[in-house]
Amino acid sequence: MDLLDKAREAFAQVTAEVSRGTEYLSLQTQIGNLTAELERQLVEVAKRARELAAQGVVRDATLDTLLKRCDELDAQVMDLRQKAQEAQRPPTPPPPAVPQPPCAPAAPPPAPRRAQTLLAGRAGGGELAYQELFHHSLRDNLPQFRF
Repeated sequence: MDLLDKAREAFAQVTAEVSRGTEYLSLQTQIGNLTAELERQLVEVAKRARELAAQGVVRDATLDTLLKRCDELDAQVMDLRQKAQEAQRPPTPPPPAVPQPPCAPAAPPPAPRRAQTLLAGRAGGGELAYQELFHHSLRDNLPQFRF
């Protein structure tokens, strides 16, 4: 068998596999479609049975139990729909607040006493007074560091 014969045989096998796969998918699609149609028809049968039971034409204990459960579910659905409608309504705005008189701005915090003393003693001292103030301020406010 030469290379061309082997390629033809492999191609035939692949074609057969693809055909089987395609047929399987087609059958699965048909099954899904028929199942969906069956479920739609069963829903219609159930609706008709409900109508007949309400008219008193059909009486069956099992059917009555199933219909009672359907009525309970209908009531729950209606309750939830009402709650959903209420949730969609915009909230009522709160009553307008009474305006408060404006507050005075807060006073700045007082400087540490040692800094005030340094500034008072160094009035007009310029840059050196500010450096000492900064140094003492750090020492007083950050005791874990040594200066």
